Amino acid sequence: MIGNTTLGVKDLAKSEQFYGAVIGELGAKLLMGMDRLKLFGTGMGAPIFGICLPYDGKAASAGNGTMVAV
Repeated sequence: MIGNTTLGVKDLAKSEQFYGAVIGELGAKLLMGMDRLKLFGTGMGAPIFGICLPYDGKAASAGNGTMVAV
């Protein structure tokens, strides 16, 4: 079972609007927001979907800002 999935993004504000609307259709909402990271889900005990600006400041890619964890 996947516990969380995080995608690296280029524009956090635009991505928050887009993914917030999409995941909202599945019954999820913004659970936590920080300056580099936004976490969406139905509750803290359930799987979480996150978007983030890559820590190193380089472009988001499959290996930079993206993570799938159990």
